[in-house]
Amino acid sequence: MYKLAINRPISTLMYVITLVIFGLMSFKSMPSALFPNVDFPMVTIQTAYPGAEASTIESQVTDKVEEAISRIGGIDSITSTSSEGISVIMVKFFLERDIDEATNDVRDKVAAVILPKDAKTPLVSKLDIGAAPVINLFLAAKNDTVKNLMLFADEKVKPTLQKINGVGAINIIGYKDREIKIYPDPTLLNKFGITVSQLNQIVARENVKIGGGKLISSTKEFTLKTKADALSVKDLENIVIKDNIRLKDIAQVEDSLSDAKSYASYNGVEGVMLEVQKISGTN
Repeated sequence: MYKLAINRPISTLMYVITLVIFGLMSFKSMPSALFPNVDFPMVTIQTAYPGAEASTIESQVTDKVEEAISRIGGIDSITSTSSEGISVIMVKFFLERDIDEATNDVRDKVAAVILPKDAKTPLVSKLDIGAAPVINLFLAAKNDTVKNLMLFADEKVKPTLQKINGVGAINIIGYKDREIKIYPDPTLLNKFGITVSQLNQIVARENVKIGGGKLISSTKEFTLKTKADALSVKDLENIVIKDNIRLKDIAQVEDSLSDAKSYASYNGVEGVMLEVQKISGTN
């Protein structure tokens, strides 16, 4: 074979050049992705048990589920976290294990586990790597209020990012909704013969749109849900409650933020973090 190549050098050279050209063309046409979609054989099991302590979750939920799934073939490792009110178990299978079959096997085993009656039905799902954020963007306010930072992140930054091709869902960690809080004075309420429940009804009846709101007394807390045009705190304070009595005369109105459902910080500075996910199949 090598003698043929030596005796016909031009043909051999043309053959090599052809291979190189086709190789380069194939290389350029190969699909590439900075964050490729990969199906790792990993399954998560989430079980909610409202009101239960972490130790109870561990013994009554996590241990039982782990024991049941440990007999499934092809498992590489099992990791779990037992927190107050919830159990999270991560099952990692060997790469050759089919993820769909593994998920079904886990679901069957978990369904047979006898859990406390107050525990919720376990949620079994395969790990979606594509749903993980590809970029985390942290924002903090140095010379502005936290409230303005929340508005800037939700109304400016998030919509701008969503216009970028390939960007999917964007979650804001550490975000707090605007919330109007009303603190009535018990002495003044009693003086004018107004109850907290009546005050709540009157404010709601005024057709005011508040993103979220609370009417707070020493013993009760009412959530305000209304449906009209946005109202400033000043306008809200001037609502007539009874005769010539306005809201500001019997209560303190505060334009604030709701309690945080999550928290984000960077180097000890509080702010918000935007988790940017990509659309499956895009780069």
